[in-house]
Formats: sequence, structure tokens, C-alpha cells
Amino acid sequence: MPLRSALKSSLVKITLASILQVIALGADREASASAASPEEVRQAIAANNEGMVLVNNGEFKPAADKFETACKLEPERSLFHCNYGFALLKLGHFDGAIAQLEESVKLQPDFSRAWINLAVAFESKGDTARAIPALKRVVEIGPPSPEIDRIKAHIELLSKENEIGNLDKSETDYVESIKARNKFRWAKSRMPIKVFMKSGEGVENFKPEYETFLKDAFDQWVAASNGQLSVEFVKKAKDADITTEWTTDTTGVLNLSELGDTRYKCDGQGMASAMIRMLLVDPKPAKLTPVMVQWGALHEVGHAFGLLGHSRNPGDVMFSVYPANAENPKLTARDVATIQKFYAEDLGDTWLSLNEAGNIAAKNGDYALAITQYEKSVALKPESNVPTQNLIRANYNQALYLLQKGDTKSPDQYFRRALELEKDRHDENYPVIIKSYSQYLKMVGRTKEAAEIEKLK
Repeated sequence: MPLRSALKSSLVKITLASILQVIALGADREASASAASPEEVRQAIAANNEGMVLVNNGEFKPAADKFETACKLEPERSLFHCNYGFALLKLGHFDGAIAQLEESVKLQPDFSRAWINLAVAFESKGDTARAIPALKRVVEIGPPSPEIDRIKAHIELLSKENEIGNLDKSETDYVESIKARNKFRWAKSRMPIKVFMKSGEGVENFKPEYETFLKDAFDQWVAASNGQLSVEFVKKAKDADITTEWTTDTTGVLNLSELGDTRYKCDGQGMASAMIRMLLVDPKPAKLTPVMVQWGALHEVGHAFGLLGHSRNPGDVMFSVYPANAENPKLTARDVATIQKFYAEDLGDTWLSLNEAGNIAAKNGDYALAITQYEKSVALKPESNVPTQNLIRANYNQALYLLQKGDTKSPDQYFRRALELEKDRHDENYPVIIKSYSQYLKMVGRTKEAAEIEKLK
């Protein structure tokens, strides 16, 4: 593995909704310890499997009725409660879903899928504090697998979101949680923001009305900004600041449950460009609907205008996942107040905004600037693991970059700093840094020092 790749962040945001499942139970499966009669068991299994067919067709209300019947006939079967909870979750009945899923894990404490669905239910309510222990239980149950690795990464990200989300205590807006994550805005000098909307004609699942939804999303946010944002729709992508496209390609998409993906670039003035990819894929087992597209358009345009974080309130457009009970997506009063305050207030610096500035610099290959930003972030939040990890990577990558440029003197200070920060952590990066630093020292003829470094293993 290339050295630089070995030190890349392991934080990969996934959508828990993408790993939700309703698990089939056929009549030939092992029966649970049940007080139900053989006939009741047969009827319960039949109701469960009929519910599964309905779920696969996106008919969650009748499916929930079938699963409820199965639970009443054989209440000791953990799986039936899990499936019933799943259907309620898809209907947006989060409290009912949580009750059924908690019953499921009570009956079968090692039922990973029920724990995952329970975590999704908590997260759908904005209760990340309770979602985290449920996911940790999944990791405890195991066994090790790529999915477990993704869940571990999601736990780390939820912990970060939870820390930020604690700032979202206002009844009127969530601007503090947005400011904690991001301090980049579109400058007044860049108004009107030029927008190019690529046609979705020919893309699978595209409907002409979707372009209307997307344009309306821009119009809603502009109106909400109280004159602080303006846009101009242009006919060529090369003339645009924000570009949009419709796609069924989910490659690189971090969170499928947002129904889109927005990437951005910043410079010294703030937001410099953004690319919105609107996804036209079914969020399985549900089918993509116009309401989902409408919500996703509002959500992603909010990101493109600088609201890079999320609300903790499931009713807000900038909630982190598509709400199952959405009917007519519109900006809420909290969404409106947030965009207005975000563009009106003095944002200042937070450890998260500085860390994000470092991320942008690192992504652009400017590791010296990234180091400066991460150092400031660590100074503001020394107890946080995130900026320290990033500072180690930036120092290490700066050393490699200088070596590639033919500088054999300067890398020493960056290797040494990376090792200094890493020595008390001893994670997977530690031996990689030692090996690279030792190789560097040998290359420049400092073999005795290389030998001393190798002893640190």
C-alpha cells in the first residue's frame, strides 16, 4: 500500500438506511421457543412473509398490518418485531418502531439486524446519543466484516455529529451547529451566484418535473435569505459557480439517504464553487418518489449555499436523512432563520471550522497551509482526536511532498513532528511513520539515527 494511502482518514460516512433489511422467515426455518400453537405459528409465518412481499412493493402500511398480526400470533419471535419495527420506521412512526425493535433485541440480544434498525430509528428522530450505543452493540456481536468496519466509521462520525448537535438547542434556528462545522459562505462580490442545471434527459428515472423541483429549491433558499443570496441561471457549465446534474451513479456518494451529494471548493473569499449530484436511484427497499426528489433538491441546494452541517430536528429540510413521513417539502421557519443568521452574523473560528479549512487545504495539496489550520484547531480543542489525526497526516504528507520535490533537508522536521504526535497513540499509523522516517534518514546518510528510530517499534 502506498505510504500516503496508508494515512488517509478512515472516516467514511455511510447511510444506515442503506443497510436496513427485512429478513425473510420461511416455514422451514427453526421455530422459536413459543407458547403459540402450531397453527398460530403457521399463520404468523404466513403473515410475516406476506408482509415481506408488500415491503418489496413499497406498500409499508399493509405490510405493517401483516407484521403486527404475526407479532400478535407469536409474540416471542424476535424477527417479527424487527420486521414490524422496520415497516413502522418506513412509515415515519419512529416511537412505535423503537418500541418494536427494543422488544426484538430484548427477545434476542444478539440480533444484529434489529440493533441496526433500532439505531436507524433513533437517528431518524435526531437522537444520535441513543443510536451510538445500539451500533456499538452491533460491533460487539460481530463477527468482523467490511460492514462492521463501516459501522465503526459511522459510530465515529455520529459521535462527532452528536458533539456538534449539542449546539442545536435553539427553538428558532440551528445556526450554531452549522457554524461549528463550517465557516465558508458565498461572498457578496460573487453575487449573483451563477447556476448551471444540466438536463436530466436520458437519465434513468428522470422526469421533467424534477428540474422544476430543483429550480424551485434555489428560489426558496434565495427568498429565505432576505436578500443576502441571489442566483443567475446560465446556459454553459463553464460560466457557472454551482453546477447540478442528475445521475444513477452512486460512486463516491457519502450518504445515500440525503438523496444527493454536494461537493464544494473554497478559497480566500469563502465558497468558490459547488457541484450538486441529484441521485435518481431507489432508496431500497422503498421506491424513489417525486416527494423524495423535491426534499433532496432543497437539502442539497442548502449544502451548496454553505449549510454544510445538519439540523437535529427531523422536520427541518437540513435534517441528515430523508424523513419517511415527508409529504410536501418546504423550508421550515428554522431553515429560514438559519440561512439568514448564517449570512448575517460574524462567524469567527471554531476548532471544527479550522479543521475543515485544513481538510480543504490538504485536498488541494497545500499541506503547509493544512498544518497551520490543524495546529490552530488542536489548540482550540486539544482533547479531540480528529484534528490531531489530521495534523499527523498533514505533517507526514508534507514530508513526502518535499521529498518528491527533491528537498532532502526539510522533510526531517515534518517526519519528526508526525512521529512526536503519534508516539503516545501507537495506532496503525505509528509503524508506517517509523518505517518511512527510517528510510529517509538512511537515504540522507544518517544511519545511526535511523537505527535509533527503528528501535521505537
